[in-house]
Amino acid sequence: LRAPDGAFALLGHLRQRSLKVKAGEWVEAGQVVAACGNSGRSAQPHLHLQMQSLGDLGAPTRPLHLRSVVVQAKAGESGDYSLSARPAEGELVAAALSDGRLAEALHLPAGRTLLFEGEGARPTLAVELSLLGEFRLSAGKGAVASFDERPDVLAFYDRQGPRAPCLDTWLLAVGLTPFSGSARAWSDAPPVTLAPLGLLDRLALVVLRPFGATFDSRYRRDWDAARNAWRQQGEHRLALLPGYTIEAASEAIIEPGTGVREIEVACRNARRRFTLRSVGSVGDIGVPELAGPAVSSS
Repeated sequence: LRAPDGAFALLGHLRQRSLKVKAGEWVEAGQVVAACGNSGRSAQPHLHLQMQSLGDLGAPTRPLHLRSVVVQAKAGESGDYSLSARPAEGELVAAALSDGRLAEALHLPAGRTLLFEGEGARPTLAVELSLLGEFRLSAGKGAVASFDERPDVLAFYDRQGPRAPCLDTWLLAVGLTPFSGSARAWSDAPPVTLAPLGLLDRLALVVLRPFGATFDSRYRRDWDAARNAWRQQGEHRLALLPGYTIEAASEAIIEPGTGVREIEVACRNARRRFTLRSVGSVGDIGVPELAGPAVSSS
């Protein structure tokens, strides 16, 4: 299979006469192209997969990564979800199949508004679509974060603008959220400034990390039967100096059919918590008119 960058994926030891595609045909992720078999020099039915530079047998191989998988170091151990993995020898890899209920609950269409309550206020987060086709979650006054919503994951990036407690709590709690029910643990590196930092911590970051810093974050998600919701918790840590560490904890309650019901983050003695009160939408008003010179026809 020829990839868009010119590399080739080799699938070997397929079952004879099981091909579902023809030469020159375009294929997509998830499409069945053949059946696993035992053809060629093979001791048992299996799939040989490798990336290579050319389309010839024996061509030099290239590094390969797998998208959206759960990786286990040993059988029986809990696995970690990885958005882009290069498994080591002996590791067990399984596709992180999407959970439709989770994907639906976290779906953020353009125009969606989320009214929260907390911190003595009722902040609103709104989903916007830029003129360049980029989806953004906005808290108003220029506080925004861009995001990608793929079939397998919801991922936020490029936080811009002033501090916005509700938006920052959202980003720390659900900034990277896989849609797979088998994805129970994963890692991320969100900006430290998303946490409710005190003055001393902010000054330390300016002096010790003037170009920015990220947490070493570990997330875990479990189904809470009592609440009929997913409970997603994060532990965030940044070691600035020996004996001086910034630590924070986050939590999100995600309900089927409703979405993110509660978000919370705690750092030292500071704590933020927001509860969803209503979900709305804003209609499309079209592309705004751009001012320019008058044009007349003759």
